[in-house]
Amino acid sequence: MKIAVIGSGISGLSSAYYLSKKHKVDLFEKEDRFGGHSYTLDVQYNEKNKIAVDIGFMVFNKITYPNLINFFLENNIEIEKSDMSFSVS
Repeated sequence: MKIAVIGSGISGLSSAYYLSKKHKVDLFEKEDRFGGHSYTLDVQYNEKNKIAVDIGFMVFNKITYPNLINFFLENNIEIEKSDMSFSVS
């Protein structure tokens, strides 16, 4: 069976990944990168250096996203703890 997946956010990527185990899958994305609203942003740290900052998750924890945690574990994707904060200006 041929299947088209539209969008390469985490839902599209994980759907394409699991469906591709038994079917032919084509993944379509309108942007010039995969990842949906999650991506790596290069931030100028000082005059000489940039640092890579991964952004995109509003909330991420084991209770709220058990399937995503399992997907990360299955694909050897490392998870780092971080402090959660929110601000409005």
